[in-house]
Amino acid sequence: MTPLVIRTDFTDDDAWNRVIEQMRSPWMDNDPVDPHPITDPRLAGAPAEQVLHEVCEALPQPATPGAIFIADEVTMREPGHPLLAVTTEWDGRPFEDDDEEFITQFRLFPDAAIEISTNLDLANMDFEDFADEGVYERMT
Repeated sequence: MTPLVIRTDFTDDDAWNRVIEQMRSPWMDNDPVDPHPITDPRLAGAPAEQVLHEVCEALPQPATPGAIFIADEVTMREPGHPLLAVTTEWDGRPFEDDDEEFITQFRLFPDAAIEISTNLDLANMDFEDFADEGVYERMT
């Protein structure tokens, strides 16, 4: 249930530190959240599809989270540092004509990552339940 956040933009260390600090905001039990950051320079500028593929290949199947969170260029430059959430149910390839399409990604504020991770891992909610117009904010 630990949010997995992958850094793909290395232009602003202060913004990255703010993202991690916001992700550590206590949630339900008032204990600080301990996100699992991945900072691999080989992923600099990588699109979500590539990051998803690399992460899913590196993790054993039962350990794959319901979503990964990407700190990309938008995260580093936009106010509030919205992360990109990407569902691990997607294989990263474009949908074929006969495929049933579903939401594969959306933006969220960093402190909402724990809520999303927890609910997806417990199967309380689906990825699409969090995707909406705009940036997802954590429920209080």
